[in-house]
Amino acid sequence: MLQLFCILSILFISFRLSIYCLCFFLQIAV
Repeated sequence: MLQLFCILSILFISFRLSIYCLCFFLQIAV
């Protein structure tokens, strides 16, 4: 159970970081 929670948290953090980087890249592109 704990391993599943750790995997989900890591995926969520990487998902947030990818969205943040994408928005940052779009701001530079515009």
